[in-house]
Amino acid sequence: MSPVVREKTVTFRVENLTKSKGFTFLELIITILLISILITFAAVNWGVFTRKEKEVFLEQFSMEMTLLREDAISSNQQRALKFDMEGDTIEVGAPDLVKGFESFRKLKVPNGFSLIDVIVNGQRVTTGTALMKVYSSGFVDRAILHFHGAEEGTLSLVIQPLTARVEAHDGYIQEISLRERDNPS
Repeated sequence: MSPVVREKTVTFRVENLTKSKGFTFLELIITILLISILITFAAVNWGVFTRKEKEVFLEQFSMEMTLLREDAISSNQQRALKFDMEGDTIEVGAPDLVKGFESFRKLKVPNGFSLIDVIVNGQRVTTGTALMKVYSSGFVDRAILHFHGAEEGTLSLVIQPLTARVEAHDGYIQEISLRERDNPS
């Protein structure tokens, strides 16, 4: 006969905590203090996020212009940006004789901003769509984009025709024709 091994069971007693029916005043004060500190940091950083979104858009738009210019030069074909005033979008693509415009990708205008108007080669467009071409020689159409921000006011993006460099300016910048510059009467 072999010996029988019995398992031992261990039992634990749990004390019944019937005395505690809520939080103490000190626990509530500490919790409210921690929540108020977190809300303070969140409110301070909220403005930083909106400013960063604008800066990210400006950097992304500038990079898109550079890439679009390089693509037009390397493929020896025209490329274009299509600005939609109502949809607050900017499409990157190529002009097409059949479709009118072949879109490669879209850029969204940052939250809190809207596209007011676009001036391309002296022609101001306030409704509908405007097309800015990037030529295979590396030149681009002369363009000024105007955005309105709820908190920032008006922002102007000037695209240089020879280099496709994007410059951001606060305020509304109007295009000055050669006649107005030479004859300021």
